Amino acid sequence: MELKRDNNNFDFIRLFGSMCIIFTHSFALLGRANEEPRFIFGNYRIGYFALIAFFSISGFLIAHSAANASSLKNYIWKRFLRVHPPMLLNTILIVTLLFILYAKPLSTLATDNTVLKIFKNIIPILGYHDWVSFAFINNPNPHNVNGSLWTLVLEERLYVLAFSFILFKKKWFKYILLAATILIYIFSQIKYTANLFSFISPYALGFVIYFFIGACIYYFQNNIFPKYTKAIVVIGCVLLLLYTNLHISSAYYMVFMPFLIIALGYLPGKLNKFGKIGDYSYSSYIYAFFIQQIIIHFTHAQINPYLLFFTTCVLLIPICFLSWNYLEKKCLSYKNLIQ
Repeated sequence: MELKRDNNNFDFIRLFGSMCIIFTHSFALLGRANEEPRFIFGNYRIGYFALIAFFSISGFLIAHSAANASSLKNYIWKRFLRVHPPMLLNTILIVTLLFILYAKPLSTLATDNTVLKIFKNIIPILGYHDWVSFAFINNPNPHNVNGSLWTLVLEERLYVLAFSFILFKKKWFKYILLAATILIYIFSQIKYTANLFSFISPYALGFVIYFFIGACIYYFQNNIFPKYTKAIVVIGCVLLLLYTNLHISSAYYMVFMPFLIIALGYLPGKLNKFGKIGDYSYSSYIYAFFIQQIIIHFTHAQINPYLLFFTTCVLLIPICFLSWNYLEKKCLSYKNLIQ
């Protein structure tokens, strides 16, 4: 099935996922994570399922981007334009607002190493830094200016692994990718059960698997979508309920969740055209954390989590609108400058 901006729900799902992350953080940043409702998801917070959706869709869309890139340079250039301009703006805004909020002299830039390290966030692939010595010291989560960025570090490094999608444009490559995904899953189980590889987080490794399963679905999609889309949605929802109540094997869970998410993305309906108003999922994700910390700072952490969520979303609307229309969209208009 050909992937177009107006024939799928991926923009809506990703924005909804960003809202779920903000909802989860509204409890966690107030030190009230245990009060967050878990809905039908057992012991998992809704933000966790949002991350599954992010990485599954990301693997699917990155495979599409790689398959349609005119060259490796074109692929890298498009990834750069999507990720780095908003991160540059986000970093500048955070540093500027911290200096205003705490009335710090500019000399602090030279003397406080924790502020300088924030600029590392402009290029997530090199790692991230979310701790500033004088920031939010009275918040339940002190010093933290953007704890969400760890996922962008992982995702951008996965973009590098996706170079192979371009370098090996052969019909048989999808089988190699499928085999590699299965091996990564086996590795994750060894890590989880035996703790043999302490340098890799099993939590992060799980999202790597979702990314690669999403990519596999893209390469095999002609055998799946749109013919079986509705059937996958029904079966996926049933399996999700079974997993929640009967605790079926995590291997099944890891497979059917990406299938369910991508099938939901392909369901026909009015949400197919949601992307025409703009892609606000990325900006809402990277700006929200700092906004929440500022709200908590000014309310002395006495704000209700639900009100924190609502207030954050209201403040995000104009910020995301401006970021998309006057920065992100304009930068992406140059995506074919390098071929």
